[in-house]
Amino acid sequence: MIQDFDVDGLPASFDCDALVVGAGPAGIVLGLELARRRPDWHIIVVEGGGRGAPTAAELDLYAGETGEKFYALPVCRLRLLGGTSNHWGGWCRPLDGIDFEAKPHMAHSGWPFGLSELAPYYRDAQRWCEIDSDDYSPRILQGRLLPLDESQVFRHQLFRFSPPTRFGRRYEEDIAASPNLRLILHANAIRFDRAGDRVAGVRFRSLAGRGLRVGAHHTVLAMGGLESTRFLLNHTPTDGTGAAGRSFWMGRGFADHFGLGPGEVLAPAGLHYERTDDRTGPLMPVISPTPEAIRERGWQNSCLQLWPLHQESLVGSDYAGNPSLGFTSGEYWLYRASMILEPTPNPDSRVSLSTQRDALGLRRLRLDWRIAASDFERAQRTFAEFARELGRLGLGRARLAQLDIPQLQRDAGGVCHHLGTLRMADRPEDGVVTPDLRVHDRQDLYVLSSAVFPSYGFSNPTLTVVALAVRLAERLAGPTPGRRM
Repeated sequence: MIQDFDVDGLPASFDCDALVVGAGPAGIVLGLELARRRPDWHIIVVEGGGRGAPTAAELDLYAGETGEKFYALPVCRLRLLGGTSNHWGGWCRPLDGIDFEAKPHMAHSGWPFGLSELAPYYRDAQRWCEIDSDDYSPRILQGRLLPLDESQVFRHQLFRFSPPTRFGRRYEEDIAASPNLRLILHANAIRFDRAGDRVAGVRFRSLAGRGLRVGAHHTVLAMGGLESTRFLLNHTPTDGTGAAGRSFWMGRGFADHFGLGPGEVLAPAGLHYERTDDRTGPLMPVISPTPEAIRERGWQNSCLQLWPLHQESLVGSDYAGNPSLGFTSGEYWLYRASMILEPTPNPDSRVSLSTQRDALGLRRLRLDWRIAASDFERAQRTFAEFARELGRLGLGRARLAQLDIPQLQRDAGGVCHHLGTLRMADRPEDGVVTPDLRVHDRQDLYVLSSAVFPSYGFSNPTLTVVALAVRLAERLAGPTPGRRM
């Protein structure tokens, strides 16, 4: 059932077994998974937006302040059914095993569990994201990539692509057809409903001023990587009596993925590191350091692509065919190198609250995004080693760019991956939520968003968020036999 709080005559109060606040990919998948697993439960999903493009008044709820580094807060989020999947590019790949490890050279890195914990849920996430193959082996594209089989330092990996799935449109009929699932649109969360020290649900309000109470046995915030954090901060007094208690990490560790142009590469002609169509679906190859190299050399995870510089791609045969320079025979092109970097968890990079309030009375967000200089320094060392590996293997040469790291810190732009501000950890001293996504010291409140990532890898977060949604559904409802979809 789908109802619009602005249009339909709804009662002022509901009670349910599970309340999901937010109807982006996380909230939609969690709501449908719970409804299918527990037909005896009543599930309510509440979304602040509607089916269509958000109004100026709705987008204004996302306005906020930034620190010295600018961040486009209003335009990177969408307040409507399906959330930011409505402008998602569809890039997908699981996090690597090394991304879950605590790396001594990267402070505060590591998840409280390994890749094996999420692996079965990634398979479900693939189906929710409408990806037909879970084969991420680069052998699919052999012959079009650098031959790196003899390298112990670098390897090929793949991104796959969702169509991309617009979760609101794609699963709207499934939601409407679920007898024990109710989706309410145009209702904005304004505060927790408390029963003593217990979170008993959430109070909502429309922009027209109508109020709604939804009581729940389980409450899950799935409002996105920034809004989930802002909502908790608005209801967390400094004395620790709020809905989420008080954690040092509340709002800290904000990260987004960012890129780097480390230089140019002279390599064999015709290499193809662009998105391509394969019989298994669209995919894109990248070059990454091996887990052993990351551990032993103190690097972060990253990926590298090579883009032909068409105007000057052919290099003179006298140079490129000179065996005394270590080249193998054949034609060579000049490529521009680009990297996507794994950010270091930084407690000084954070979300807090400004003194300004929005139309719902909630304090607006203030984002102070800080990128560690060491992230660029490690990437520079990684690319320099890639250049040496090219020469060792007789595959080409590289020219390293002169990097102004302070300028890169100021100018680096994010890609709307809002990571890390409600990180998961075994202990409340180390994070805000437990490995099962329950807010520490609260038995009935959960967070489901990319904000719970304790470290980040270089992969886009959507596939991992959907995997966490399936896992949380299993934790709340209990495992069920057979397939989940």
